[in-house]
Amino acid sequence: MENRDVRIRAASPEDAKALLRIYGPYVERTAITFEYQVPSEEEFARRIEKTLKKYPYLAAEERGEILGYAYAGAFHDRAAYDWAVETSIYVDQNKKGMGIGRMLHDALEDVLKRQGILNMNACIAYPEKEDEYLTKNSAEFHEHLGYRMVGEFRKCGYKFGRWYHMVWMEKWIGDHCENPERPRTFAQVWGEREALLSMKSNFILKTKRLYLREMDQGDFQALCRILQDDEVMYAYEGAFDEREVQEWLDRQIARYKAWGFGLWAVILKETDEMIGQCGLTMQPWKEREVLEIGYLFNRSYWHKGYALEAAGACKRYGFEVLGADEICSIIRDTNTPSRNVAVKNGMTVRDHWVKHYRSADMPHDRYVIERGEWEREVHKAVREADGRKRRTI
Repeated sequence: MENRDVRIRAASPEDAKALLRIYGPYVERTAITFEYQVPSEEEFARRIEKTLKKYPYLAAEERGEILGYAYAGAFHDRAAYDWAVETSIYVDQNKKGMGIGRMLHDALEDVLKRQGILNMNACIAYPEKEDEYLTKNSAEFHEHLGYRMVGEFRKCGYKFGRWYHMVWMEKWIGDHCENPERPRTFAQVWGEREALLSMKSNFILKTKRLYLREMDQGDFQALCRILQDDEVMYAYEGAFDEREVQEWLDRQIARYKAWGFGLWAVILKETDEMIGQCGLTMQPWKEREVLEIGYLFNRSYWHKGYALEAAGACKRYGFEVLGADEICSIIRDTNTPSRNVAVKNGMTVRDHWVKHYRSADMPHDRYVIERGEWEREVHKAVREADGRKRRTI
């Protein structure tokens, strides 16, 4: 488990040296950028200064260390292109898998929307065959963020003695209406985004392969892919429509504000993709409320142990952070996969109840683990770890 304290702030020319420490390895060791030579600190400072005259240039910072940066620039210098930008994101290669890229992109998109930008375009180096200098990860990352492929230029970049393609990906972030207002400059809208100056990461938990964070409106499409899948939602008597998905999302956001917890987005570190939701909520059970771990995952990520990994982290959070005396999972009697996860999470069935939902009577079992049981579980794990350590000495 790991809590992070990351904020997004406006970068400045004075950050050039720190940003070059991130950008330099991309130039020297990858084909992600087609630049051959690492620019000087003075040149890089000039680039930042030029960008900030109109567009955002943002840095993700943790305890004084810059972990990554993102910026936007003109898509083309003709006036008719003013509502479109080209975006770039670079994350310290030692800090990948922590969701920094997603945080930066979310902040960048928010600022660009405030400016009145409608199209975000990404120019991405793309290999015909992945090699040690270039993979398809960047294109896949943008796809997860809602971009679509709109163009490809083949073998247009030559670096490290090899030819690489370049693709354009596009994301619309506003309505293309008649007579749109001219976009504002970054300086004009940054005051409206002051919260960014003190914005903290909403990462709640981190595991070996996952991290959990609060959901927001930007997760709506990923949530639809889960809640609008009949097979995923069979225990709820079928898939949700968009109104029900929005109500579900609004309910989680309200829970964060009221309780400080709720169902969180489960993000796969490897891709920064939201693959499910898992968290803690207060649920009615007979004549009282109980603390429950709930989990729902995109069907493409079933049978990989992600639900158990996330649920185990939530169990620790419930006991260690919330100070719970017991935690449960309330599961429909026909939902065998979720029942198996609860058992592997150390829970046993304690009682039963019939819920009425969507005009159907649904028998449910309440799987429970008490604090004392969890403490014995932790002590056992510590002893086993000590034993393994002694055997290797």
